Amino acid sequence: MTLVANPLDETQAIMGVSIQPAVIELKPETREKYGSLPWIFPWLSELFFWLYAISLGVGLFNLLPLGPVDGGQMFMVAASKFFSKEKAQRIFVSVSLLVVLLIFINLLPFLIDLLSFLFSPVLFLLF
Repeated sequence: MTLVANPLDETQAIMGVSIQPAVIELKPETREKYGSLPWIFPWLSELFFWLYAISLGVGLFNLLPLGPVDGGQMFMVAASKFFSKEKAQRIFVSVSLLVVLLIFINLLPFLIDLLSFLFSPVLFLLF
């Protein structure tokens, strides 16, 4: 590990961290034997990573306590065990609205960018 002098205080050292993409170097004998075929291994690795990430995301979204997904059904059954049917329904609706609100808040920056992109020609003509 190599430390460098802090530009603000020469008596202290600092350490930085940088992330670089993985570089796969093939041995010359592997390149001679198989040619350019080994490029497929990093590609397959990326493919499996994205399949895993998307499957995990879909599975976790499916567990959210929303009406149309399985998590909503599980939440409704669990709430019905502890509360009366009417109270469980009110709790379910409030939790579902809260989750939808949280999803909307998380998507708000992207929605604003999308709307500004879609309506920028109209705004350009008006102003």
